Amino acid sequence: TAQDRFTDEHFRHRGVYEETEHPVIGWEVVYSRPWQWSQEVELVSNRAPLMGEANEYVLCELLGRSSDEYHRLIEEGVLG
Repeated sequence: TAQDRFTDEHFRHRGVYEETEHPVIGWEVVYSRPWQWSQEVELVSNRAPLMGEANEYVLCELLGRSSDEYHRLIEEGVLG
């Protein structure tokens, strides 16, 4: 079963699953990787962003919009 996979000693030993904290649902076990490298390779092991959580980063950092414009869009209800 799916539950058996989360508690399987072989999978646990290989680090197939990792625990991460989600701001809405709390701690959860997430699928990491089923393989092992001969050397350590940094992998992303955090949760997915919440809806709109990266809005400021995307608009200001990636798209080059000003902080004032970002806050104006929030005030106008365009962004949540």
